Amino acid sequence: MQEEDEHKLIVEQMSGNLPTLPVLMNELMKTLGNQHAAISAVSDIIKIDQAVSSRLLQGANKFEVRKGSADRICDIGEAIQKLGFIRVKDITLATSVLKMLEDARSDKQFDPRGLWLHSVAVAIGSQVIAEYVEFAKADHAYTCGLLHDIGKVAKFQYDPKFFAKHVRSAARKGIDLYELEKSRKLTRHDLLGHMICKEWEVSPMTEEIALWHHVEDRSERKDVEDPYIHKLIDIVCLANKMVHKIDVGDSGHKVYREPSQKFLKRMQLSEDDLEQIEGMMSEGIQSNPMAFELLSESSTEED
Repeated sequence: MQEEDEHKLIVEQMSGNLPTLPVLMNELMKTLGNQHAAISAVSDIIKIDQAVSSRLLQGANKFEVRKGSADRICDIGEAIQKLGFIRVKDITLATSVLKMLEDARSDKQFDPRGLWLHSVAVAIGSQVIAEYVEFAKADHAYTCGLLHDIGKVAKFQYDPKFFAKHVRSAARKGIDLYELEKSRKLTRHDLLGHMICKEWEVSPMTEEIALWHHVEDRSERKDVEDPYIHKLIDIVCLANKMVHKIDVGDSGHKVYREPSQKFLKRMQLSEDDLEQIEGMMSEGIQSNPMAFELLSESSTEED
């Protein structure tokens, strides 16, 4: 009970400093969930956030999006039309998570840009795996992958120095942060992430992914009964492992844990499948520069 109270206290103390993700994404998800949603309705929601609007216009004005047209896009509605609803949602999510990290960038011992890269790579990897196993909603996998470590983002924002200290401690012991948090009864990023996603009301799926993305055994995932959510957790869990294997970004540790044979059997994946997925993930990360450009642009602004 004391552990739960501690996590609730952190969420309450952060509540006044959370980025625009809760309101913006909640409204955006509701609107995009309507197959008859008008671009004007989506545009009205996005215009509320200047940072997101700016990123969308930057994305829409990329040469490959404009397809060689000399006319620059200055209207949010036109940008949405060019990019498509799925890409708009991805950019909105990515911008909001990056903003949360930027607001906390005050400790020199841990660079939060590495955590950003890890989160984006897991999002891309989750979508790759979802498509590979023919999961019905690959876009859900991307969203859940991007937010799986939101508890770490929150921990860093809440106290950068303590987070950096935990990272160093995990490195000395040769374990991951999840193992360190459990063994030393520290603030746990999985529980904190679950509470924040619940506070944000993004979706029940993101809450469960944040809480269980380290747990392979479905019998240990308390109160998860929906096979769809179990499958989604499996996908993000595997993507998280694979991103550690190909070593993209920095989630606070460099430990790679191979997926168990029981886990792979349940997902109906062989070692050959894993090899193919690893290649597709690497290719997907390299060929999806838009999200990574958000980071490089932010880094350039600081210099």
